[in-house]
Amino acid sequence: MSDSNFEIRRQALGTPNQSGVLLQPTGVTSLPRGTAVAFDGSLNLVEAEPGSPFIGFLRREVNTVGPTLADSVFGLSVGAEPRLDLPELFGSAVSAEAAIEVEAEGADYLVAAGDGAVGPITNATAAKTGLTFRGGKFSVAQTGERVEFVLAAQLPPVNAGFARIRAVRFGGA
Repeated sequence: MSDSNFEIRRQALGTPNQSGVLLQPTGVTSLPRGTAVAFDGSLNLVEAEPGSPFIGFLRREVNTVGPTLADSVFGLSVGAEPRLDLPELFGSAVSAEAAIEVEAEGADYLVAAGDGAVGPITNATAAKTGLTFRGGKFSVAQTGERVEFVLAAQLPPVNAGFARIRAVRFGGA
């Protein structure tokens, strides 16, 4: 088990990574590495939603600032943790990685219960449940929605209070 909140466990070998210009969602200042993205019909990338043509997961964080001078020179960001992957800028070309198995944990990657959320994933969500995406996050697929992944297992969370799942790409997708 990894201590990261998002890990690609098995890449989709033979499936090329995709790239496109990522549009900034209204009211969003950053999207973490691992956000699910799709094409919007004009080769721009947007957060994946049910029925959208899902292509993969962001390879890097994307924000409104992009890499700072300090990031570029020293490979560091706010705080003292080294940054191997510098953030990308909304409106620029970004890449998405195809995967057939991932681990994801927390509110950045899973639709959480509350506030009328549709398809929340909790520690009680059963294995073999069909998953789709809402706002670039894993969500339980509702009747009639395309299943993109299947919940393979609930894992012990790294951060208390969050669900952590292993999801496998659905064979029919």
